[in-house]
Amino acid sequence: MSIKELPPKLYKYAAFNSYSLQLLSEGVAFYSDPINFNDPLDCNPTIQLDENINSKLLEDLLLHMIPENEREEKFHRIITDFKQVPNYVDEEDDEHYPITDPIFLQKYYIDELTDKVKILLNEEMSKKGVLALAERWDSAFMWSHYADEH
Repeated sequence: MSIKELPPKLYKYAAFNSYSLQLLSEGVAFYSDPINFNDPLDCNPTIQLDENINSKLLEDLLLHMIPENEREEKFHRIITDFKQVPNYVDEEDDEHYPITDPIFLQKYYIDELTDKVKILLNEEMSKKGVLALAERWDSAFMWSHYADEH
């Protein structure tokens, strides 16, 4: 639905309590935290890596997720940290040795980028709220699910 197609009226299914009274009397609406939704697919974006995802695509995505006023500096710092060669510890001599396998290093880098994108995505989602409205007022399902089953 585009903004041009908004119906003339929208309805809010809600239990009868102090919040619904505040909504009616003061026009104050509560925006739900999407993290707390009962459906794990609602407002819970995920990243699935496939063969088409490469480090360049993830770098571009990460760059655009960083606020513009701190983009260049923060992006450079993140990428520099991720490109540092990880070490492994030899259990016999307890020494740290750099990992040099290029396939492992590429996968490691992509995993680090993916994790950072997920963190930024979750940070952004935590700033959002959702106001659920409906076009119909007479849905028995919606009343039973969202309005204390009545």
